[in-house]
Amino acid sequence: MNDTPKILIVDDDASTRFLAKTTLARAGLEVVEAADGEPALRMMAAQAPDLVLLDVSMPEMDGFSVCAAIRRMPETGRVPILMMTSLDDVESINRAFEVGATDFITKPVNWVILAHRVRYMLRTSRSAEALRAAERRLSNAQRLGRMGDWEWDLKRDRIELSAEMYSILGLDPAEQRLDFECFMQAVHWEDAQVVLHNIHGTAASGRPASFDHRIMHKDGTVRFVHQQIEATQTGENGEVHALAGAVQDVTQRHLDEERIRQLAYYDPLTGLPNRVLFSEHLRKEIARARRDGTMVAVMVLDLDQFKQVNDTLGHEVGDDLLRSVGQRLQECLRGADVVMRDRLAGSPVEFARLGGDEFTLLLGGLKHREDAGVVAQRLMTSMSEPFRVGEQETYTSTCIGVALYPEHGEDPTTLLMNADTATYRAKMKRRSSVEFYDRSMNASARQRLWIEAGLRVAIERDELVLQYQPKVEVATGRVLGCEALVRWRHPERGLIPPNEFIPVAEESGLITEIARWALRTACREIKTIHDAGLPDISVSVNLSCNDLRNDELPRIVEVVLRETGLDCRYLDLEVTESRLMEDLETSLSVVKRLEAMGLSLSVDDFGTGYSSLAYLKRLPLTTLKIDRSFTKEVVGDQDGAAIAGAIIAMAHSLKLDVVAEGVETEEQLQFLGAHGCDQYQGYLFSRPIYLDDLRKLLEAGTVAPHCPGTTENRSLPGRVPSIVRPVSTGAEPPAGRPALATASVGKTLEAPTAQA
Repeated sequence: MNDTPKILIVDDDASTRFLAKTTLARAGLEVVEAADGEPALRMMAAQAPDLVLLDVSMPEMDGFSVCAAIRRMPETGRVPILMMTSLDDVESINRAFEVGATDFITKPVNWVILAHRVRYMLRTSRSAEALRAAERRLSNAQRLGRMGDWEWDLKRDRIELSAEMYSILGLDPAEQRLDFECFMQAVHWEDAQVVLHNIHGTAASGRPASFDHRIMHKDGTVRFVHQQIEATQTGENGEVHALAGAVQDVTQRHLDEERIRQLAYYDPLTGLPNRVLFSEHLRKEIARARRDGTMVAVMVLDLDQFKQVNDTLGHEVGDDLLRSVGQRLQECLRGADVVMRDRLAGSPVEFARLGGDEFTLLLGGLKHREDAGVVAQRLMTSMSEPFRVGEQETYTSTCIGVALYPEHGEDPTTLLMNADTATYRAKMKRRSSVEFYDRSMNASARQRLWIEAGLRVAIERDELVLQYQPKVEVATGRVLGCEALVRWRHPERGLIPPNEFIPVAEESGLITEIARWALRTACREIKTIHDAGLPDISVSVNLSCNDLRNDELPRIVEVVLRETGLDCRYLDLEVTESRLMEDLETSLSVVKRLEAMGLSLSVDDFGTGYSSLAYLKRLPLTTLKIDRSFTKEVVGDQDGAAIAGAIIAMAHSLKLDVVAEGVETEEQLQFLGAHGCDQYQGYLFSRPIYLDDLRKLLEAGTVAPHCPGTTENRSLPGRVPSIVRPVSTGAEPPAGRPALATASVGKTLEAPTAQA
């Protein structure tokens, strides 16, 4: 690469060109020449000289015109131009500078001085070009990095800004000359004191400052900037004469950090704090309560029926419901009445979503335990109101568990765990209830975890078994069918009562798998009875809490019947009334498909749920089962007898069969027979028995005592054979005392019943 400067000499006088070329060549410069303006302009484009030595007076195109034309050329517009003229008047010199000349020299030329003059101009040109390049790079760097700079002369109160600084401030340098007051007007008003404090601090002490603040543009746009300030000129006594600052637009970084913070500390669905941020705030409130001698309440709120909404209406509706819940929880306390606001005065209140349908509330600075209870009741009342989700109203309720600092724990983990335990206890009691934690709950929680862990492997380890409770025809005493009941025989703890493991199975979602196992096992075992030539009894299997909301249920039942070979006429599916009514429209669709397959459907525990007669007309039901709580009261209780009689009469008017559960005494059977009840099951005939005992009962042709006066007494002489008494479970219990609590898949029976 040739670094020798190139000089273009333009003059119509050949001798002048020769002398100039000889002089500059001796100085180590490369020289090209042109005799007139037009060729000179062509050479400018082709040769790109570093300096032009230009004569003013030329015949075709004078030097003024050539100079002006060169300045209009983008590639060579900054090339130094030294004009030679014999005209020594001021007007010519002014004109030369007006058209863009860098300098001029008069003829006759002092050739020795010319060489020095040219070298000086070249050095100056290169320095200027280097400065322009540096400024260009700085400007590009500031533009790309969104960084500007300023200098402030404190003595003259003059502030200078870079071009990018104007852009950052949202100002047009052509419109105004910025002074300190204008500079401060661009600072967000909430951050003005921060900026003034740091600038004045550096001006007074000379110490640099670094801080973030906001800039507000005229159109209202807010930008975040990082600013660094330092003193650049100081006097002999250390006083600061000038400041310099660098300001970088960090808006995108701020937004990215805020986004990261949102992801790390906030629930993306509801916008509420998540468990991490909630725990941080709880830790701070505990520290404050320890210092002030106050209490902190932690409440865990769990929605009832949320899974049902999710499964039946879809996850999008479920998400909308969760958002609505989060909003209502906050509005509930924000719009509290005067009494509530007085109770919460000075108390930090913060909601969070822990995940799923579980929310939590932090209530700090409490002086009275009752205040937490009042707040919990208010929240529960608010949650009982319907939610508008999409085009429909959705109802939910909540159970709330409360743990208090320092009574129930002194750290966030313990308080949250204990509040969650209290919530579980509330859910086990009933919907829409509040429970404060007590230490006895820990044992229950450990028991629940043990049961859940054991259930997860109980099926594969063949620990689940079925017992069957016979269904007896009231009029004849014949065994027409049986109800399949799930039992869990644990290898170490023995027979675990259903009312202990069925609720856990429902809560954990294991109930669906257990229900599938029960359906398949019952169909297979009853088919072995049919194949043995014994009476073709039917079997009732209870549906789980999720089955009627599952469009796949008919296909699942069809596959089970095909695999086991059981005729569909001998399978009866039972569902509790409350489960049936939870989502009637979906239930109606599933039940009609089951009816089309030839299956029958029974409503279990009738009268204990919604008791709406409308669904009895809409659903293709075959049987109603009178709940044991009514059967128990038919003797000695006029109201109980009236209810049971009304259920039987209503069912028959709808052409439905009636099965009474929990029949324990001859008097109860007499009542049922007198009112036309079709079948019964209970301890009067048999408690639940295993398959082998059921087979023996059928082989013996056992007929139960039937109601006298209804048909001819066809029972065998004497007492009912012992085969139908409790098998391998001890002696017959006294009436009202359970020897073996029973339950079906999908329902839980209270322990006080003496009935299966």
